[in-house]
Amino acid sequence: MGKVHGSLARAGKVRGQTPKVAKQDKKKKPRGRAYKRMQYNRRFVTAVVGFGKKRGPNSSENIKTTAYKMYGADGTQSIPLNRPSDCRVESRQLQPS
Repeated sequence: MGKVHGSLARAGKVRGQTPKVAKQDKKKKPRGRAYKRMQYNRRFVTAVVGFGKKRGPNSSENIKTTAYKMYGADGTQSIPLNRPSDCRVESRQLQPS
């Protein structure tokens, strides 16, 4: 049989060479009823209803791509969008197709 994962001499190499960063103080999350209320508000009340597929809770689509669609790459011009296929973002510039 061949070697598959490498020798144990390299185990923990990446974790060992990353710099240690102290944990930050965070605000405590609500618990119980208050947490359920927060979930409900996040999922149903403040959810943005738009065209296309529903955005997942862990999606990386952020405000920057929305800003490109609304204001253009330079932040000044307004571009009307009728369909998602009306624009495509390539190399940080908005190009009508």
